This record gives sequence, C-alpha cells and structure tokens, in this order.
Amino acid sequence: PPGISSASCGVTVAASGADYTSIQDAVDSLLPSSTPCTIRVAPGAYTENVVLTTSHVHLRGAGSERPTLQASDIGAPPVEVAGAVGIEISGLSIQGVGSVGIHGANAAIVLSRNEITGFRSAPASAPLPAGVYAVESRLTISENEIHENEVGVYAAGSTGSMSGNMFRQNGGSGAGTLSLRSSRFLVSDNSFAGGEPLYTVFEAPSGDACT
Repeated sequence: PPGISSASCGVTVAASGADYTSIQDAVDSLLPSSTPCTIRVAPGAYTENVVLTTSHVHLRGAGSERPTLQASDIGAPPVEVAGAVGIEISGLSIQGVGSVGIHGANAAIVLSRNEITGFRSAPASAPLPAGVYAVESRLTISENEIHENEVGVYAAGSTGSMSGNMFRQNGGSGAGTLSLRSSRFLVSDNSFAGGEPLYTVFEAPSGDACT
C-alpha cells in the first residue's frame, strides 16, 4: 500500500509477483525519511518517466540482467532527480532516443554499474543531449557504460568524481565526451574509445576546473 515508512523501507518492482509493476508507483509509495529506501527492479523492459524528489532512495536492478528503462514521454528524461540527496541508481540500462538519460538539479546522486546510451537528439528548447546532465549537483559516477550519446556527461556548477567508467562513441557535435561548465570533478581510471573531443571544459572566472 502507499505510504511505506522507514521501518519497512524496501519494495520490489516486476511485471508480476512484486509490490509494484511501475517504478514510479514504487517511488511514490515511499514517505520522506533519512533512512535509505531500496527499490529493487527485476529484469524486464520498463517504459516510463521516473521522477525522484524524495531523498535517500536507492534504485537498483535486481537479477543477472539489467532491467531496461526508456521514457514514455521522450520529451522528458527517463530519470529526473530534483532537489533530492542520497539518491543511488545502479544496475539499470537506461536507453533512449531523446535528449537526456539522467537529469539532476540541486541533487546528490550516485550512479554505478549502469548502461546509459542513445541520447543524441533534442529540440532547440531542450538541454544539450547527454547521457547524464546535471546542474548544481554532486555526482559520484563509477563503473558505468556510457556510450553513443551526444555528450557522455554534462555538468554545470557541479562537483564530484568519475572513476572506472567506460565511455564509448560519445560526441559528434564538438561538445565532447565530458562537458563541464563551472564544475570541479576528479576524473580517474576511466576508459575512452571513439568520440571526439575527449573533454570540453568551460572555466568560470572563479577558476573551477576538471582535475
């Protein structure tokens, strides 16, 4: 039932035999809490736009295969994190033909062991196409496969780290595999294949940069 408290903070999503058949319904069931709540998503194909505004939610793929997530509304990202902290997303395959895979604003997000691919096109009014697009956020991005996006990661006014990721065949508009504006990141031990240029770093007058 809706309104799951921190005392029972763990729900499952699957086509059948789980608490919910929709990831968003599972998210909406969680009450605000300082205790992390885990949503375990079974393998399968999910077509929906997931919006996370509640903090301390862990969205995890469960099983030997990554569940796939595609937006039902391609004008919006498959995953939107707005004003929430303690968000962890792991073990998902986030696929699309729209503009942004994961969008974060004023958020703190950990991304690990995901596949993020196919975000290359956007109307003039939309953000720069990117697998991950973050504004005024803190990101920890590790052990993901980020490939065939217009930009792998775009960040503005953000901080964090990127390590152990595979970036492949991103780029195409000259924006770069990693496009960082007024941001500070530690980038280490990643693999890059195809896609040019590797970095586009825009420095603010304060001198923020990529390390």
